[in-house]
Amino acid sequence: MLEFWVVLEIIAFISYQLSAAINGLVEVKLFGNVQLDKSRLGRTK
Repeated sequence: MLEFWVVLEIIAFISYQLSAAINGLVEVKLFGNVQLDKSRLGRTK
């Protein structure tokens, strides 16, 4: 039974890390897009 809990812990840790990484990427993408839009707006004015 101990191995079962260890595996669960590992899976939880990995999934947490993955979700954190995905959230980070999404935030970077959104932020990057916002920056691009701002520079575009600045050029058109």
